[in-house]
Amino acid sequence: MSRYQFTPGHHIAYRGGIWHIDSSDPNTQVLRLRRLSDGQVISMPMKEAVELLVREAIEFVSYEEATTTTPNVSHWVLADFASKPAEQKKKGLRRLKYVQAVNELNLESFTEKTLTPVIANVAKEIGDPKPPSWISLYRWIRAHKQAGSDIRALLDDNASKGNRRNRLSQGVTSIIKQSIDSVFFRLSAPSVASVYEDILLRIHKENRMRNPDDALVAPSYRTVLRQVRKLDPMLITEKRRGKRAAEREFRAYGQGVVTTRPLERVEIDHTQLDMFVIDDESHLPLGRPYLTVALDHFTRSVVGFYISFTPPSAISVMECLKHAILPKVALHASYPKIRNTWDVYGVFETLVVDNGKEFYSTAFEEACLQLGINIQYSPPRQPWYKSSIERYFGTVNRKLIDSNPGKSMKELVQLAEYNPAKDAVIMFSSLVEIMHMWVVDIYQQTFNERIEDTPSAKWRKAVEKFPPILPRSKSELEVVLGLQETRKIQPTGVQFEGLRYNSPSLAHLRRRLVDKPVVDIKIDPSDISHIYVLDPIKQEYIRIPAVNQEYTAGKTLFQHQVIKNNAREHAQSTVNMAALFEAQERIQKVIENDRGLIKKRKGTQKLARFNNVSQKTKDSRTGPISEESISRDDLIQENETNQEETVADATPQSAKPSEDELLASLYEDTDGWEAGYTLKRKGEEERGE
Repeated sequence: MSRYQFTPGHHIAYRGGIWHIDSSDPNTQVLRLRRLSDGQVISMPMKEAVELLVREAIEFVSYEEATTTTPNVSHWVLADFASKPAEQKKKGLRRLKYVQAVNELNLESFTEKTLTPVIANVAKEIGDPKPPSWISLYRWIRAHKQAGSDIRALLDDNASKGNRRNRLSQGVTSIIKQSIDSVFFRLSAPSVASVYEDILLRIHKENRMRNPDDALVAPSYRTVLRQVRKLDPMLITEKRRGKRAAEREFRAYGQGVVTTRPLERVEIDHTQLDMFVIDDESHLPLGRPYLTVALDHFTRSVVGFYISFTPPSAISVMECLKHAILPKVALHASYPKIRNTWDVYGVFETLVVDNGKEFYSTAFEEACLQLGINIQYSPPRQPWYKSSIERYFGTVNRKLIDSNPGKSMKELVQLAEYNPAKDAVIMFSSLVEIMHMWVVDIYQQTFNERIEDTPSAKWRKAVEKFPPILPRSKSELEVVLGLQETRKIQPTGVQFEGLRYNSPSLAHLRRRLVDKPVVDIKIDPSDISHIYVLDPIKQEYIRIPAVNQEYTAGKTLFQHQVIKNNAREHAQSTVNMAALFEAQERIQKVIENDRGLIKKRKGTQKLARFNNVSQKTKDSRTGPISEESISRDDLIQENETNQEETVADATPQSAKPSEDELLASLYEDTDGWEAGYTLKRKGEEERGE
């Protein structure tokens, strides 16, 4: 995924036009936008621009797109890395190994002398029988950097993508490097303008010795400015103010790693909160929820979190990443009692994780690859490797949980007079609200000795120098963090888990793929009301709504799978709409009846998962989905026929399961759950829809 910022030089699609960000006032936080079609200039507060990005009214576009086309902001998303053929992904990962090895060395120049040893080491490490030449590696490094660390730039089919205009030649790149070393890195701290003048002079001298056809093209001032801004701030301080000044400004606090900017290193982990919670609707004790948190090492800011009763899984990781990366624009609308702002967001450079199964899932690894996030696994039995997040969990339990009535005290649980149903007085919605309030109004505003500032103030100061990196659009982030499947487009649409998705756009795509209408799809596990279908010709994703929004609106994949699996207990034939609703009603009756549920704490947690008792990580959409629904029918036969079944045919009479059996069917704790998205019954084999 290409990386973008609301900074001068970037382009956005807004209100049917392409706008160039001319300037950004650091004092007023106002952007100056210029429309390319007619030169109209408008001003837009940074806060409004960020909110419009999350609301999908603004989308970043590349320079090439800005000058050649007018993108449709709402309906398509570029094909992601996960959708590429296995052979292409294998080649891309191989090239990435070489690029990452070079980046880790922080080489001052990329020449045959400096790159050849790196190539030899990597080739030996990965067993590459045909290592690249040094010039090929140089091109990969350049392409990867220009694409904002997007791995798609290393794929064979990416030659036509990205900014291919005015690319710097190797000679110009070398001159820029020489000028920065000899002019910018002086103790007198010359300006970038001085560096630019030196570059122009060097190019003029170089061109005297070249043929006119081979003359170097001088870069623009803005290009040079971008190159300077990419430099390591600690290196700049050391070269211009001395090593002692650099150590003083960027010193480490205590033992551990050194970070110099926000989102350079983010740590993520899970914990089960030491607190009993009850359901808002049924008032049943649900047990102890799980908290997944992403914490920025440099500012000690909480970037995002996710609370649910789902055990640590790829879903909770992806939802936490989504919450962390996107701006929290609906914070005050959702929680009006919060007084401060939570302006922490953006794509990370490195994500530090432990060795849980969820962090080894293919979906998680490929998502991080495309986001340009480097995954760093902490060594086993070394909690200090992620000391920041470990300290944060200690703070949560000590300062937030201890002072609230839902706290689960192990010594009291063993006493006869302790009644969880009576003492667990915190509703789940209240827990999510107080967690937001505590993070934003207390933790972020509390002085931290390790950073000698509050996390909020430290973040605010740091992002003035290092603006957060953002995804191209909210839709693209949903695609990257979604579950991938392959399906065939039928005349009635695309099936997934017995649900039908269709629209005029999908019908048009099927006509164009008449010979082979098989496509990749992406599903958001937290919202099955729509899917994304990849157009293999345009290499773009199209948002397709579920045919029946009445059933799918607000439902998670887990909820639907529970209903579907339970319906199968009553019908050996294919599940239809009547069976689904009948199953949903029976499950709801169990939830409303507390008999026998309080005895089993784990059972109530399963009910919480079915009821989607989890934090919402994205804003709810206003109005219907843009693609029109075809009909009210929700499901189709998994083995298509032309015959319509009646309710009686689809749902033969059988003995209804007991409440205990129904509860047990809510989900199976299979070994693969922690690393995957979907619910699979024990012994059930994977099969296409």
